[in-house]
Amino acid sequence: MYFYFTEKLHLHTGYGIDAPPRQDLAPAQFARNQTLFNNLVWDASKVLQLSFQVDYRETDYIAFPNADGMVFLTQMLWRF
Repeated sequence: MYFYFTEKLHLHTGYGIDAPPRQDLAPAQFARNQTLFNNLVWDASKVLQLSFQVDYRETDYIAFPNADGMVFLTQMLWRF
């Protein structure tokens, strides 16, 4: 989904999940993987775009300990 606060400032958000059948998996593969992300983008000018993203990820493995965490990203795009 996305929402434009102004013509130059917009928010994107999404959720994804992958859960293959457990009987088809090897021990090192993941049984379930899901992520939620939010991305705030500012089109400062025709040549400069700045953005900030926050992700939450959770992975359940067959034979290893499960993992989850937050990811924080910044980006600058310079068009020339």
